[in-house]
Amino acid sequence: MAMEDKNRKNPWLGLESYQEGEVLYGRDDDIRDLTQCVLNDTETLLYGKSGIGKSSILNAGIIPAARRYGYIPVLIRLSHKEEHSYLHQIKVAISNVITVNQVVECKEIGKESIYEYFHRHTFHDDSGGRVKLLIVFDQFEEIFTLQDDESKKKQFFAGLADFLND
Repeated sequence: MAMEDKNRKNPWLGLESYQEGEVLYGRDDDIRDLTQCVLNDTETLLYGKSGIGKSSILNAGIIPAARRYGYIPVLIRLSHKEEHSYLHQIKVAISNVITVNQVVECKEIGKESIYEYFHRHTFHDDSGGRVKLLIVFDQFEEIFTLQDDESKKKQFFAGLADFLND
């Protein structure tokens, strides 16, 4: 039997993450509890040591459950070395998954806040129906370890706080 066939039959991926559509064994309680947190709270933080299965729980558990409840997941991994702002990266990630319709024009181009972006647009699926977004920041902690520009960090967190606090 070829090694790749042998690996496909093994339900345990080791350090690899489970992906959406794969069955994650033995984590049903964690998936149920975390899904309830994600669907019932404005923001949920999932953290833990490297290798304990955070990405697997998200990919194979929470994201499929969120889809069943009508959410459209948008996975975002921010780049900290490119010239584009974090907001620009968020906009691109969202527009790659769904249709974004502008309802109100931006007050000041170049000074748009996260709050303003989400409140001046509507989000739609391929059939034109409005959707609820589930924004998932992967490797969010990298902003602390990879972003050297303190002003970019402060600006992003101030904007994120304004958005989350409405």
